[in-house]
Amino acid sequence: MIEFDSRFKAPKPLIDCTLHNDSSALEVNCIPGSDSGLPQHFLLEVRGSLVGSEVIQASQTLQVPQSDQGELGEGPPIYRIENSLPSFQLDYLEPGYDYTLAIYAVNKHGRSNPKRLRNVRIVEQLGNNMERSGGFVIKNLQSIIPNSATRNMIIYVAVICGVAVILIGIGVMIGVAVCRKRTHTPRRENMDDLTTPTYVSAQRIEPRVRYDSERRRSQRTSFYTDESRN
Repeated sequence: MIEFDSRFKAPKPLIDCTLHNDSSALEVNCIPGSDSGLPQHFLLEVRGSLVGSEVIQASQTLQVPQSDQGELGEGPPIYRIENSLPSFQLDYLEPGYDYTLAIYAVNKHGRSNPKRLRNVRIVEQLGNNMERSGGFVIKNLQSIIPNSATRNMIIYVAVICGVAVILIGIGVMIGVAVCRKRTHTPRRENMDDLTTPTYVSAQRIEPRVRYDSERRRSQRTSFYTDESRN
């Protein structure tokens, strides 16, 4: 019976893998299998979920190979990363799509069978360091997400506009009140001007009336005196 030296074998597949999706990256942590007594490292490849055999333009930034079987497509992966430990962080996978992850253990004699994680969906927008591979490109999508500084600026502008509107309203109300006051004031002055001369002229006319009556009386008295004499 021929025995094969384990030093000339590829490593065993990874035993188990877990996912953790936080606000900055998708973390993949795996438990390695047997290394066959040789140094090994680990490789992770990302491919899109599949519907048909053709490559469909899923968006302006990502082309996803598609197929009904849900197996890995024949095209190259959209993302590939290597690490000395079976732990990976995936930055800037586009949300809204299902991905298939394949993790390999690799040594100088080859790589193990893949540990596959299918139907991995990204909920939040992740990082920006996706590499170009085989014509499939993921670009930076962070520019379409408003950051906290932009939100704060919008709030400040809204507050300033609100204060400005309130001040303008107060100014308009004060202006209307002043205009109404100026409109009513000349009428009162005109009424005072009309009553005062009438009162003064009456005082001036009164002595003339008295003088005329006394003159008439004196004339009547002199008339009676002349008659008596005659």
